[in-house]
Amino acid sequence: MNTQTSFTDYLNSFTGKSKEKPTTQDHQVVAQVVQTKDYQQFNKAAGNRDLIQLHVERLKASMEQEYLMSPIIVNEKMEIIDGQHRFEAARQLNLPIRFIKVRGYALSQMQQMNALSKDWGLVDHIKAHADLGNTNFKQLMRYIKGQTENHPLSVIMTSLGLQGSNTYDKLKTGSYRHDEKREAQSLRVLESVEKMRPFYKGANRSNFVHAIMHLRKHDVFDVELFIDKLSKYSSLMVDCTTRARYIDLIEHIYNYKSRNKVSLKYLSDD
Repeated sequence: MNTQTSFTDYLNSFTGKSKEKPTTQDHQVVAQVVQTKDYQQFNKAAGNRDLIQLHVERLKASMEQEYLMSPIIVNEKMEIIDGQHRFEAARQLNLPIRFIKVRGYALSQMQQMNALSKDWGLVDHIKAHADLGNTNFKQLMRYIKGQTENHPLSVIMTSLGLQGSNTYDKLKTGSYRHDEKREAQSLRVLESVEKMRPFYKGANRSNFVHAIMHLRKHDVFDVELFIDKLSKYSSLMVDCTTRARYIDLIEHIYNYKSRNKVSLKYLSDD
């Protein structure tokens, strides 16, 4: 040991401490991270968004592997301004809460922080359930990934019959059940739409896909014949606002310059 080095410096060499302290020009402590297991002292801030339980579950899975330093932010009333999902995940795992208290923070600061975080969309819920090991969601995620190169998500979900608030709730809560038969039907619809796209730029419109799905259920509709007609008379195809209007237009093109007319507009949904 160097005789010029004090015994304290010698000990600090083992603890990682240094006798050199940062100057106030380089560093300034503006807040301290505090740790506690007293969960009761924290409060939900009025106006904050509802918890997404699936997000909490994903955070728990991550925290069980390694509990990283990511403190939440609270105000002087111990209202959680940022990090309510991290708080809930740590609480459920009986882990200490690490927090920074910032006086004066309220709704406007909370809204600003929330604006910087991405809202959970449909794919986020699907991927989260798949990551947590749900087989149905793994199958759905695999199928979506296989089709996204050629089709937007909205068209893929439409072709699977996954629309509406009831379906969204199933995807959000994890109660969705994947149907291989429905997947096969979806694939046939998407293949048909892909063949039509060179002749109609709006082939990926949801109402058009709905119309094709509906017509494909009936033997009277020959999809290959329609694709052939569409390739010859594409100028007749225009965007429509409803499925019914698309079916009327498809019927017109389907029967164009044909002797034997086929009625498509009155086909049932059964």
